[in-house]
Amino acid sequence: MRARLPLRLARAAAFSVVCVGLGVFAHRFAGGTGPTPGALAVGGAVVMAVSAVLAGRERSRATITGLLAAAQLFLHLLLGRAALPDGLPAPQHTHRLGVDAGMVAAHLVATLVTGWWLARGETAVWSLLRRLGPRCAC
Repeated sequence: MRARLPLRLARAAAFSVVCVGLGVFAHRFAGGTGPTPGALAVGGAVVMAVSAVLAGRERSRATITGLLAAAQLFLHLLLGRAALPDGLPAPQHTHRLGVDAGMVAAHLVATLVTGWWLARGETAVWSLLRRLGPRCAC
């Protein structure tokens, strides 16, 4: 079963909102600065575009977690290198957690928990679509 465009976009939007929200929250929690509107727009657009391309069929928990980890790495780098609104470079990218095992563990735990949660939603959506079968225009 393949997803049509409206379902693909809905699934990609849900993944993007969770992924970007997690990235921004984790970045702020670790002591980083908030994202500039431009960085947030770029990050959201890139994650949405990649998600929409990959949202055509059901994904496994491992695939979802891997995609989430890759997106978190991309967002971490993007938020760390974001420019200030007036075009000046961002100050030195630092966190309260520092770049150590604690930060890596925090990223890993957040990614695993969120990946599990998104995979449960994925399973529920596709289970419902299979039950609806041909009656569904999704």
